[in-house]
Amino acid sequence: MSAPHEVVLELARRREELGLTHDDIHASTRIARSSVRNWETGRRTPNLGALDAYLRAMGLRLTVVPLEQPVDVVVGEQIPFGEMWVCKTEKFCTGCDQVRSRERDFHSDRSRGDGLSPYCRYCVSDQRQARRQRAEQAGQGRGRREAAA
Repeated sequence: MSAPHEVVLELARRREELGLTHDDIHASTRIARSSVRNWETGRRTPNLGALDAYLRAMGLRLTVVPLEQPVDVVVGEQIPFGEMWVCKTEKFCTGCDQVRSRERDFHSDRSRGDGLSPYCRYCVSDQRQARRQRAEQAGQGRGRREAAA
């Protein structure tokens, strides 16, 4: 789970200022109450259609306004999705949300456009270790059942 996007936080603040509840949003848009809660807590991000309906329920609309100059926004350690440029020697890991060295930290994957796995070696190692632990626990569970029978 990550922190909610600052736009979603602003919309949640606006919803509360207007005195609207999740039930009110659901009644006017048919968007599930849990979806709105998940957006506001950062568990999920809204798709464009749902975001538009959410905005309209609060009397707002989505518009595109050109910037005078490009803005490079970094919030603390979090790099916003889609607003990042990584040089040729670095790649963004989708598992741990870190920028890492391409050569040292990623396994090759020829099926991908850049030839590298989307997960760094640390995330892959963690995933493998978790799979091994689940397999061991499942094996121990079977052994107990067979012994009891």
